[in-house]
Amino acid sequence: MGSELGTSSSPARSGISPNTCSAPPPTHHFVLVHGVGHGSWCWYKIRTLLESSGHCRVSCVDLASAGVDRTDANTLESFQEYNKPLLDLMASLPENEQVRDIDQFA
Repeated sequence: MGSELGTSSSPARSGISPNTCSAPPPTHHFVLVHGVGHGSWCWYKIRTLLESSGHCRVSCVDLASAGVDRTDANTLESFQEYNKPLLDLMASLPENEQVRDIDQFA
C-alpha cells in the first residue's frame, strides 16, 4: 500500500485510500476503520480480498494521528477531531449511497 501515498491533496495522503477495483460496478462499499494503535494499513489483506471479488468498493481510513495522518495526538481535544477523517469521507459519499453498519449484513 506504500505506493498509494501521494501528495497532500491525494485521498491516500488524507488517510482515505482510493479504490483500485477495475471490475464491474460495485454492489457494496465497505469503509474499514482501524482500532487503537493501528492505521488503515492493517486492512491490506482484507481490502485486497474484497476488491478482488469484483463486487465491492473499499475505502480504508486513517483516523486523526494514525497511519499517514500526521496530526499530533496530544493536540486532539475531542472524539469529533479524532474521527474527522471518517466523518469527511462519509460526507463525501454520493447522496444515493447507503451507509450501513456491518452488523446489518449478518
